[in-house]
Amino acid sequence: MKKFLRTIPIHSFLIGLYVILFIYIRNTNKTSFSSVYRSILVELAVTVLVFAISYLLLRSARKAGIFSTLLLVGLFIYGILYNKLEALYYNGYWPFSHIHRFLLIFYFLIYVLLFVFFFRSKRPHYNLNYILNSFVLILFLMNLPLFFLSLKNETTTTQSNKFLAINSPGYKNIVNADNSFPDVYYIILDGYANEKILKDFYLDKSPLLYQYLRKRGFYIADSSRANYPFTALSLSSSLNLGYLDSSISNTAPTTLIRDNTVNHIFKKANYKLINIESGFAITEQFTLVDKTISAHLLNEFETRLVDLTILRLDDVLGFTHYKRLKNVLNGLESFLQEKGPKFCFIHIVSPHPPYVVDSAGKRMV
Repeated sequence: MKKFLRTIPIHSFLIGLYVILFIYIRNTNKTSFSSVYRSILVELAVTVLVFAISYLLLRSARKAGIFSTLLLVGLFIYGILYNKLEALYYNGYWPFSHIHRFLLIFYFLIYVLLFVFFFRSKRPHYNLNYILNSFVLILFLMNLPLFFLSLKNETTTTQSNKFLAINSPGYKNIVNADNSFPDVYYIILDGYANEKILKDFYLDKSPLLYQYLRKRGFYIADSSRANYPFTALSLSSSLNLGYLDSSISNTAPTTLIRDNTVNHIFKKANYKLINIESGFAITEQFTLVDKTISAHLLNEFETRLVDLTILRLDDVLGFTHYKRLKNVLNGLESFLQEKGPKFCFIHIVSPHPPYVVDSAGKRMV
């Protein structure tokens, strides 16, 4: 066994998988393992590509494996380093505002030096390979029980929604809807401020959206404000038509949104329930929904992975977030093709940060 660990660089093919499983284990209350498959396949493909190129250049499996592992670790922690440096910058402890530029130069120099070192080295690097194999295997084995426990909890957890108002007299008296009933659209413009805030803090004296709605006879709650600081809590409250108990657990909002009172009411009235992918699991996994319109997005786990890795460079272009917003907006037309009566739930993560479009909807870089 020791000879195998000294000679074969299996750490190169395990380190990326370990990182993905590590993130999944610590986010099981927000995601499911079905959201992880694509990430694993892409990670394995990238690992094979990096190892193959390294082997062609270094002509040694151990050198290629060690260099590949060090490179993959760097790629996986890029976003973490960026977050740390950004926090230091805003607290006055870091002098450079162009953090991506600094990190890219730093990465380039480090990995060029590492490549030159391994290219010129005549040593077999048995000991270093053994250390890396042992270290990665220990990390992997330590997390395997947690991984299987997470899978078990995912399939057996059946939290009930104690706020579900389906036993009230009003619910029992709901009648079936016919074609004369109107379609209902619940549109969440995540992060959109009320009219007073727009006027006082954003100097928008005449918000167009509010003008548009008033002209069409909509009621505007012009002094409204959120009762909760997070979307998950706010939606848990509104979709269950009541205030939340302060004693609810951290995982409760997922259950309260997934199986909510509003959906039960429309379902009992014989409405068709439709939603569109938002890129966030919490508003994509309704239990009673009849149809989910695909927006061809990265799922929430993949978005989180992008933020932690070298793909965080997308901050500069804003491509991922812009593509998500554009696809969701383009998907709205699909609602019109569905026959009513229907209840349509639409979660648009805008103008919530990051800001990728201007006031006219044009892409910003």
